[in-house]
Amino acid sequence: MSLTTSGPNRNLKEAHMYSYLLTQKWKFEGSCNETILILYSLEDNVVYTLTMQHARLKLRDENIVQVSMDTNHYFNSKDTVGDGLKAMILGFKSFLKGEEYRPYQVEDVDGDNSSSFNSLSLFVLFISLLVALL
Repeated sequence: MSLTTSGPNRNLKEAHMYSYLLTQKWKFEGSCNETILILYSLEDNVVYTLTMQHARLKLRDENIVQVSMDTNHYFNSKDTVGDGLKAMILGFKSFLKGEEYRPYQVEDVDGDNSSSFNSLSLFVLFISLLVALL
């Protein structure tokens, strides 16, 4: 077993660790351990979603993979990263509310590109949702 991991696996492991450390440092545990954190790093080309215990009851890993695959194309250009993050949030919201999931397109979200992030080296978006209220 190698202690020096390289490539995409290393980036994902680092994103996982960084996300977890952010939740601890910023006290994002939430009252019911319902935190969902989306981390995006333009430099590393990594989008990572961390879910805490109670959020994971409704937003399962396979749901995260499905939404991530459906929104992956937004992260190929820094001009559409904001649209990708918005589409991910709306996709996650569907699963959390128990609604039928359908991939969101930019037109479905708001019809304009003004929310895109044009100069982004690292963007961390934190969502704390009260799963019990959904």
